[in-house]
Amino acid sequence: MTPAELAAKVGVKSANVSEMERGKRPIGKDMAKRQAKVFR
Repeated sequence: MTPAELAAKVGVKSANVSEMERGKRPIGKDMAKRQAKVFR
């Protein structure tokens, strides 16, 4: 899954996902839960 695809599924911009992957932005509890639903 690309960062753009993940971003679309969790409702954020792809730049935000990219920053999370690189450690520039914290993921946070809410975002972690949203990503967990996508990845099951």
